Amino acid sequence: MRVTLRPRRSAVLVALLVGAVAPAAACGGSGADAVIAPADDAAAATDGASSSDATVTTSDGAVVTDAASTDAALADSTAMDAGVVDATVLGDGGADGASVVDGGTDARPPRDTGRDGAVVTDADACPPAPTGTNRHVYVDSTANPAVANGSEVCPFRQITDAVNQTTPPGVGQTLTIHVWGEAPGTQYQEPNGVTLPQRTTLTTQWGGAPADPSVVVLRSIGATAHGGVVLVPNASVLEGVTVDPTASSAQHGVVLAALTVTALAPPIVRKVLAWKAPQSGVWVQNKGTLGPGLVARENGTGVRIDGAATIAGPDTHIDKNSGNGLEIAGLAGGTTEVTEATASENGNHGVSLSGAGACTFTKLTASKNGGLGLGANGGATLSLTASNSAFDDNGWSGVLAYPVGASGIGPALAFDDVSASRNAVDGLRLKTHQAVKLGKIVAEGNATSPGAEVGGAGLFLDGTGTYFVREGRFLGNTVGVLVVGQPGSLSLGEPNFGEAGDLGGNVFARAVPGNNAKAGICYLASPKSASITARGNAWSSCPPAQTAIAKTSGFPKECYSPASYADITFQPAGNGASYDAPLDTGSTTPACTVGN
Repeated sequence: MRVTLRPRRSAVLVALLVGAVAPAAACGGSGADAVIAPADDAAAATDGASSSDATVTTSDGAVVTDAASTDAALADSTAMDAGVVDATVLGDGGADGASVVDGGTDARPPRDTGRDGAVVTDADACPPAPTGTNRHVYVDSTANPAVANGSEVCPFRQITDAVNQTTPPGVGQTLTIHVWGEAPGTQYQEPNGVTLPQRTTLTTQWGGAPADPSVVVLRSIGATAHGGVVLVPNASVLEGVTVDPTASSAQHGVVLAALTVTALAPPIVRKVLAWKAPQSGVWVQNKGTLGPGLVARENGTGVRIDGAATIAGPDTHIDKNSGNGLEIAGLAGGTTEVTEATASENGNHGVSLSGAGACTFTKLTASKNGGLGLGANGGATLSLTASNSAFDDNGWSGVLAYPVGASGIGPALAFDDVSASRNAVDGLRLKTHQAVKLGKIVAEGNATSPGAEVGGAGLFLDGTGTYFVREGRFLGNTVGVLVVGQPGSLSLGEPNFGEAGDLGGNVFARAVPGNNAKAGICYLASPKSASITARGNAWSSCPPAQTAIAKTSGFPKECYSPASYADITFQPAGNGASYDAPLDTGSTTPACTVGN
């Protein structure tokens, strides 16, 4: 944990408390001299008549006699140097016997070292500036810039000084900039923002204290060339800070950008709070790694990715932004992976995908957003995979995945162990001409506020894609599953890629309350002959009743308008009574079951 300094006493107060003390020779010559801080027995209780600490000789040679029955609320080793008294009292060395070497003007208030006999050197005795292959430089907002050289004893006062006055690391080198927060929320107002060199880490880790975003807030005073408060290039790391563009011209909080050497590792941002940016809290211009511990909230957009990125938890939250939480405009061939994160309570969508690329979501929660939990409007090469994730309680649908334009083939989709429940319209609404695998989907209680849609489906399937649905649960919606048109293949149980005997295991209805309002499955524009294999699923009766419905002009309202419930409703493509019921429950044992 970070060591907290004792309250500093002024030199006048010290003099009043100890009384008149004979001057002693100064340790460091002319200039401002040091006052030794109270030691560990600074506020001692009542001593006996004969005290074991009757006299103490200080490092300056002065002798203090303790003859009273009560200590004077100061350490017994307290003494004053000859010459001009410093206005700042040093931190405790951790035990009696701490000494100070004073060389003139103080460089900064030294920190408590936490060990006995610590020696603090200041002013003209500053150690050399950091050198070497892996350099560590230090920044403290209370430091004296007149003597700053980046050492821990004589740190820079601003991060910009550390960047501008330190040689950038070359190939095979690293630079670590340690930033101190004297109290939670210490402000660093940096002119024109901060642009880190490549191979550089900016962190609030200092000594044994870990990186902590609550202790330092970075702001930009003037305009920034990159549009953000901090620019993080390749092979560089930003950790343990809060980034706040408030009252500056910066439109973004953190910008991750590939500079000259693109072969270097992508930039990393972790344990960072990025908030209150007019546009993006974090903007990944090409590639980057975000998390663990990234929080992006109260921005226009939480995180914007124009290329590809890896986002990981724990403690990664992209929540409560006024627009979208996470925007991904993936490049062709790029892959974005999101693991153990949230994108919830945003004003628009939790996650918005566009462009071409691949996206994988694992343990993502995108719930309670004003729009969609996840929206994918992707190009021909977009693929989307989600597992162990939740898209619940959103103001539109849980998931909406559609192609770009009439000619787009749509995304390749795979969902496994996903919840999409209690959304205003649909649980999952998918349109594609590629393969779709849907396993263990729970889509219940949707259509909570469908508006002009009139109703909503747990699972809405459109396009000519190949759909395989297994072990899902679709109850409490207007319709459990709504199918539009004639998909290339729709399997709700056998065959599964040519494997015989594969049961669906889905629950579309049951014999107890909680069924869907109008149908377990509604099939619009059904072909003339049966085209859906639906074997080994649960219905309100076995075999399930299949009822034709009239064609109307209100797509997809036909599915939501029947006066009574049926396990399966269908609207023939030709609107003729001679059309077969669309589902084939087959002879596989069990062909069907009654849900409970």
